[in-house]
Amino acid sequence: MGGGRERSEDDGLERAGLPLFHNHNLLDFLAARDYFIGLLVQVFCSLLLLGGSCSTALFSILFYFDTQINIKRTPKVRIIFMRKPLSKNASHPVSGLTKLCQQLFITLVAFSGFSFFCNGCAIRGGAQSTAQPLEKVLSCGSLRFVGEIKLDFDTFHVQGLEIAGQYGYVTSVNTKSSPKKGWLFKINISDGALVQKRDLTEGDRIHPGGLQYDGRYLWIPVAEYRRQAWTTIVAVDPKTLKTVRSFSVNDHIGALASDGKNRLFGFGWDAERLYVWNWDGDEIEALVSPAAGLSYQDVKFLDGMLLCCGHRGRVSAIDLIDVTNWELKKRIILPRQQWLSREGMTYHDGKLYFLPYDGPNSKIFIFELKN
Repeated sequence: MGGGRERSEDDGLERAGLPLFHNHNLLDFLAARDYFIGLLVQVFCSLLLLGGSCSTALFSILFYFDTQINIKRTPKVRIIFMRKPLSKNASHPVSGLTKLCQQLFITLVAFSGFSFFCNGCAIRGGAQSTAQPLEKVLSCGSLRFVGEIKLDFDTFHVQGLEIAGQYGYVTSVNTKSSPKKGWLFKINISDGALVQKRDLTEGDRIHPGGLQYDGRYLWIPVAEYRRQAWTTIVAVDPKTLKTVRSFSVNDHIGALASDGKNRLFGFGWDAERLYVWNWDGDEIEALVSPAAGLSYQDVKFLDGMLLCCGHRGRVSAIDLIDVTNWELKKRIILPRQQWLSREGMTYHDGKLYFLPYDGPNSKIFIFELKN
């Protein structure tokens, strides 16, 4: 009105007690201060989490958000915290310190979500998720029975057992059918219900053996039912039970393990020979088995060792073999009365699972490892 000075947005801020800064040197100081505070926080958080599985991802997230810290060089900067604009078209540049607070908040949310996602994938994917499994086996002095799972279908002559997430996988051969057939069963591990099955038979190759899930595939040997016979090594998708890749070897392979890194370990008939291949079927090594008199029925790769379940005569045991020098590191003697080592065995979530008896009415027996 009249010749009065037009009110500005700054007048409102001054009356509200919010300071205005017009000094470029001060702005540069604030920008530099906030930048280095953000950088120090990033380094500190990353060092705290350096041994964790998500530390690299967290550092990347922090580095990304750090690039978003920017104080605009403008003659009027309001030092405010999450204050709404005074008018529809007005906007308040946020200080670097406030940006840092926003950055830390978003990073914590992102990190929490990422950790939750990783844990969920580990549960759904079925990778062995136990803490220090090798140490638990090495320090094991005895087993304690904790439960059983009754299978509600005929498993025929059981050969191998594996667990991946909420599902279990059983290999078996039906020697009473005509013709004889080899089978892969997918079960719900909570109640033993049959979810899916697949005929693995390939001509005379009717004998699937001990198997292992390596985080990607189920690796299964399917052999002719005789000594010194041919075997097809198959990689099976655990969801569809379809073969993804395969190759043949000239021996009866009764148990197979995978390190998940392009190495497969297979034991011949009565575990007399041990072979190492890559996923393409190229033989890396072949040697006399370090089984020390046991016939292994099922084997699993576990932190640089082979966890082998077998028996011979009056001995029923689990062996732990070092794959770097093929030395027998430990033998756990099992109760001979139960013959737990007759057929399928696996290690999952700190427990040993055994499937020793044929169907019908097969049961999976669960044991904890005691020091």
